Amino acid sequence: MTHYEKIIITNIDLDAYNIDSSNLSELEKINIVFELFKKEYIHNFNRRKDIKKEFASWLQGLPSLLTVPFYNSEILTDALLAGFNLPNEDTEDVFLEMYWLNLSNAFFTLKENL
Repeated sequence: MTHYEKIIITNIDLDAYNIDSSNLSELEKINIVFELFKKEYIHNFNRRKDIKKEFASWLQGLPSLLTVPFYNSEILTDALLAGFNLPNEDTEDVFLEMYWLNLSNAFFTLKENL
Protein backbone atom coordinates (compact mmCIF):
# COMPACT_ATOMS: atom_id res chain seq x y z
CA MET A 1 0.00 0.00 0.00
CA THR A 2 1.39 3.39 -0.96
CA HIS A 3 1.86 6.38 1.33
CA TYR A 4 -1.16 8.10 -0.18
CA GLU A 5 -3.35 5.00 0.03
CA LYS A 6 -2.50 4.66 3.73
CA ILE A 7 -3.50 8.28 4.29
CA ILE A 8 -6.86 7.66 2.61
CA ILE A 9 -7.60 4.43 4.49
CA THR A 10 -6.59 5.72 7.92
CA ASN A 11 -8.58 8.96 7.65
CA ILE A 12 -12.01 7.67 6.66
CA ASP A 13 -14.47 8.60 9.41
CA LEU A 14 -18.11 7.75 8.81
CA ASP A 15 -19.29 8.66 12.32
CA ALA A 16 -20.70 12.04 11.26
CA TYR A 17 -23.05 10.13 8.95
CA ASN A 18 -24.10 7.71 11.70
CA ILE A 19 -22.60 4.83 9.76
CA ASP A 20 -21.13 2.05 11.87
CA SER A 21 -17.96 1.19 9.99
CA SER A 22 -16.65 -1.40 12.44
CA ASN A 23 -17.78 -4.32 10.29
CA LEU A 24 -17.19 -2.74 6.89
CA SER A 25 -14.36 -3.75 4.59
CA GLU A 26 -11.97 -1.13 3.28
CA LEU A 27 -13.66 -1.36 -0.12
CA GLU A 28 -17.09 -0.81 1.42
CA LYS A 29 -15.78 2.29 3.21
CA ILE A 30 -14.24 3.59 -0.03
CA ASN A 31 -17.50 3.04 -1.89
CA ILE A 32 -19.49 4.87 0.79
CA VAL A 33 -17.06 7.80 0.65
CA PHE A 34 -17.38 7.89 -3.13
CA GLU A 35 -21.19 7.86 -3.05
CA LEU A 36 -21.26 10.65 -0.44
CA PHE A 37 -18.72 12.64 -2.48
CA LYS A 38 -20.92 12.37 -5.57
CA LYS A 39 -24.05 13.25 -3.63
CA GLU A 40 -22.53 16.27 -1.89
CA TYR A 41 -20.08 17.64 -4.44
CA ILE A 42 -20.91 16.66 -8.00
CA HIS A 43 -23.40 19.04 -9.59
CA ASN A 44 -24.23 20.17 -13.10
CA PHE A 45 -21.37 22.69 -13.21
CA ASN A 46 -18.67 20.06 -12.59
CA ARG A 47 -20.29 16.84 -13.76
CA ARG A 48 -18.32 16.62 -17.01
CA LYS A 49 -14.94 17.51 -15.54
CA ASP A 50 -12.21 15.06 -14.58
CA ILE A 51 -13.58 13.15 -11.57
CA LYS A 52 -10.12 12.78 -10.04
CA LYS A 53 -9.52 16.53 -10.15
CA GLU A 54 -12.96 17.11 -8.67
CA PHE A 55 -12.20 14.63 -5.88
CA ALA A 56 -8.89 16.40 -5.18
CA SER A 57 -10.76 19.71 -4.98
CA TRP A 58 -13.30 18.15 -2.62
CA LEU A 59 -10.51 16.84 -0.40
CA GLN A 60 -9.05 20.34 -0.14
CA GLY A 61 -12.34 21.41 1.41
CA LEU A 62 -11.60 18.99 4.26
CA PRO A 63 -14.76 16.88 4.23
CA SER A 64 -15.54 15.48 7.66
CA LEU A 65 -15.66 11.91 6.41
CA LEU A 66 -12.16 12.06 4.93
CA THR A 67 -10.06 14.67 6.72
CA VAL A 68 -6.51 14.07 5.57
CA PRO A 69 -3.42 15.98 6.76
CA PHE A 70 -3.67 19.48 5.31
CA TYR A 71 -1.04 21.67 6.95
CA ASN A 72 2.04 21.89 4.75
CA SER A 73 4.36 21.16 7.69
CA GLU A 74 2.38 18.05 8.62
CA ILE A 75 2.24 16.86 5.00
CA LEU A 76 6.00 17.26 4.60
CA THR A 77 6.80 15.63 7.96
CA ASP A 78 4.64 12.63 7.06
CA ALA A 79 6.32 12.42 3.65
CA LEU A 80 9.80 12.45 5.17
CA LEU A 81 8.80 9.76 7.68
CA ALA A 82 7.47 7.70 4.77
CA GLY A 83 10.86 7.92 3.05
CA PHE A 84 10.29 10.59 0.43
CA ASN A 85 13.43 12.46 -0.58
CA LEU A 86 12.72 16.18 -0.24
CA PRO A 87 16.18 17.75 -0.08
CA ASN A 88 15.22 21.36 -0.75
CA GLU A 89 12.39 23.85 -0.88
CA ASP A 90 11.81 23.32 -4.60
CA THR A 91 11.18 19.58 -4.18
CA GLU A 92 8.97 20.29 -1.18
CA ASP A 93 6.95 22.75 -3.25
CA VAL A 94 6.46 20.21 -6.04
CA PHE A 95 5.46 17.57 -3.51
CA LEU A 96 2.91 19.90 -1.92
CA GLU A 97 1.60 20.99 -5.32
CA MET A 98 0.91 17.36 -6.28
CA TYR A 99 -0.28 16.19 -2.85
CA TRP A 100 -4.03 16.58 -3.37
CA LEU A 101 -4.08 15.02 -6.84
CA ASN A 102 -1.88 12.17 -5.60
CA LEU A 103 -4.35 11.54 -2.78
CA SER A 104 -7.19 11.55 -5.27
CA ASN A 105 -5.37 9.13 -7.56
CA ALA A 106 -4.70 6.86 -4.55
CA PHE A 107 -8.38 6.91 -3.64
CA PHE A 108 -9.38 5.77 -7.12
CA THR A 109 -6.64 3.13 -7.16
CA LEU A 110 -8.07 1.74 -3.93
CA LYS A 111 -11.58 1.90 -5.34
CA GLU A 112 -10.53 -0.10 -8.40
CA ASN A 113 -8.20 -2.60 -6.74
CA LEU A 114 -9.49 -3.49 -3.28
